[in-house]
Amino acid sequence: MMHILFFHLLLERIVMEGIVEHLGIRLAVLNERIIENDEAIQHLETKIDLRRQIIESFDRTLAADERIIEFIEMVNQLKRQKILETTQEIEMLKKKIADAKKAKGIKAPVETTTGSCSKFVNE
Repeated sequence: MMHILFFHLLLERIVMEGIVEHLGIRLAVLNERIIENDEAIQHLETKIDLRRQIIESFDRTLAADERIIEFIEMVNQLKRQKILETTQEIEMLKKKIADAKKAKGIKAPVETTTGSCSKFVNE
């Protein structure tokens, strides 16, 4: 009877050691998977950080482009203003010249619809 109990305990111990060994192997496999998943997560976090940096770079570029566009619009507005001022000065000078010629009795050209100065009249 003692032998049966001994063999039963021995068999139980062998089975338990097998189970523990199997569980140890499973635990090692799971640990490897956890490590692989951690590496994959780190890789994805790196990709996310790189994409975030790219987006931030695009945002900075866009902001710089907007400032450049605003500057160009300001320069164009100044050019239009200068052209308008110059045109007004030219018109004022033309009027002064016409007034001076009129005061001296010089015939002034009359513009036709085509813009040519084909007729002269005394004003």
